[in-house]
This record gives sequence, structure tokens and C-alpha cells, in this order.
Amino acid sequence: MSSRGLSFPGLAPDHEEHEHPDGIGQSIVVTQRLSSKKVPLVFLDLEATDLDALTNHILEVAIIITSADLREIARYHAVIHQPDEVLESMNEYCTEMHRASGLIELSRASNKTTEDVDQEIVNFLRVYCGEYVEAGVHLPLAGASVHMDLRWVERHFPETRKLLVHRVVDVTTIIELAKRWKSRILKHFPRSRDDHRAMAAVELCLNRLRYLQQHFFKL
Repeated sequence: MSSRGLSFPGLAPDHEEHEHPDGIGQSIVVTQRLSSKKVPLVFLDLEATDLDALTNHILEVAIIITSADLREIARYHAVIHQPDEVLESMNEYCTEMHRASGLIELSRASNKTTEDVDQEIVNFLRVYCGEYVEAGVHLPLAGASVHMDLRWVERHFPETRKLLVHRVVDVTTIIELAKRWKSRILKHFPRSRDDHRAMAAVELCLNRLRYLQQHFFKL
């Protein structure tokens, strides 16, 4: 679907003409405070008990908010408490993965519920993206195969979901295109540490998009 003619509630064009306040009729150009080109990106990653958002539970969430040009603004991290019956019901693969990362014990020791973290994320976004949130602008989620994370947010973080737009910035899509169109640039591509922790995954995704920004898009 073309973006022509689409409106973005709460967003003004980059420039708009206004009559001069002294009434002499001169037209001046002012820069609007909010621009659709400058909406921050909300990079997010989750670790969970398995892949199905409908039947499983979130263990950890990490977020890095960046400017439109990928400068870091702020970050958030939380481990969510899950009871033993949840932690012990994971399949063998997930159990070994989260035991090796230390996440099982961190979740067991945490005193934060899913509802607590949902509200903390809302507060976090209001602090660091406040002018957009207050103007009714919904924020884009960014990440690796981030449509999957959006499903989890929809299911488990309903208050956070209210602040997000349906459009996402999927870094995995850009990587797949780079493999096909300009694979030579991936020789020095940032590599995963495979430690299965949410903040490390967000940092990797952001660094990969910065690399693609420079070498694929050449901005």
C-alpha cells in the first residue's frame, strides 16, 4: 500500500507557513516540533519459555530507544518472575538454554510480575518519548523478526501495545535483502554471541542496523 495520502495523527509536516504575529501579513516558515521523520524507534527483544505467545510466558525484556538516526536515547531491562511450575514445564531445549544463561534463577528470584513490567515500559516510553506519546503518536517497534515480539507484546503487555503502531522496523528483512543484493558487505557484519539474553540481542540488532545504514544504504 502506498504511503501517499496517509495521515499520521499528532504529526505535523516538517515545515508549515504561518502568518506573522504582528499582523503585517508576512509569511514565515517555522519548523514543527514533531515530524514524522523524527519519531523514535523502540528496539525490543524478549526471552520466553517457548515460542508460542498464547501458551507461554515472558522471562525477560530489554528495550533501547533511539532517535530516527539510531542514536541511543535510553534503555530499559527487566526480568519477570515466573513460578516453579512454569519454569519446570519448559521443554529440554529451552530449559538448557535458560539455565546456561542464568535466566531461570533470575526469573525465580525476581519480584516483578508481567503486569508490573507492562506498566514500567509504559512509564519508560512516556519519559523518553513523551512529546510523541502526549501528541497521540504511536511508536514503531524495531528489532530482529520483530513481528514475533509484537505478538508477545499484544498478548502480555496490553498497556504497552496501546502506545505502539502496527508498522515495524524489521532488521531481519534488511539482512535478507543484503544477502541477496550486496552480500560482500556482510563480511564484517556484527556477529551474535548466542548468549540468549534480551539486552545483548537488542544491542546486536541495533549495531547491525547501524552497520547496514552505513554499508548497505550508505547514509
